[in-house]
Amino acid sequence: MASHRNDPVFIDKVLTLTREGKSRTEVAALLHISRNAVCGVVTRAGFSPGRVRAWTPERIEKVRELASQKYSQTAIARALGTSSSRINNVIRRHIPELVGHTARESNQVTTMVKKAEARAAYVPPPAEPPTPTMVTLMDLAPGQCKWPLDGRGAATMFCGAAQWNGRVYCHHHSGRAFVAA
Repeated sequence: MASHRNDPVFIDKVLTLTREGKSRTEVAALLHISRNAVCGVVTRAGFSPGRVRAWTPERIEKVRELASQKYSQTAIARALGTSSSRINNVIRRHIPELVGHTARESNQVTTMVKKAEARAAYVPPPAEPPTPTMVTLMDLAPGQCKWPLDGRGAATMFCGAAQWNGRVYCHHHSGRAFVAA
C-alpha cells in the first residue's frame, strides 16, 4: 500500500474524522489503515483532542469529598471511572487545599512518625564493649551474642556475651549493627 504520510487529502480525512469525535480505532477501520498510522498523523498534525470527560463542579465535589475522607487516588478513580493520574491532576488543579491529604501521603507521614519514634527509642551502646567469651559456632548457646570476632569458616569465634533486648547481639554489638537512620 502506498504511503499516505504526506498526502494532504489523506491527512485532512483523518483529522476530519477525528474532529467528528470518532476514535482512532474507528478512523483506522474506516480508512483501512492501522491505528498507529492514525495516531502518527494526528500527532504530527499537532491535533490531540483525546476523549475529554468534563470535570463538572459535581464531579470535582465528589473528588473533594472522597479525598477528604482519606480515600486513595486509586479508590477515587475507581469510584468515578477514571485513572488515578487524572484524579491527581484534578486535585492539583481544582482542589489545591487537599494536595498531600490522600491515604498514600497520610501513610507516608505515619511511616515518618514511626521512624522518628524508633530513632527516639534508640539506645546507644555502652562505651566499653563487654568482655567476649569467644565461643565457636558449635558452642554458641541460645541467648548469646552471635557477633563474629575472629577466624574464618568453622574456626570463626563469636562474642558469646548475653543478648540484649531480644536481639541476636549483645548491647555493644547491637549498637554497631543497628545504627539509627
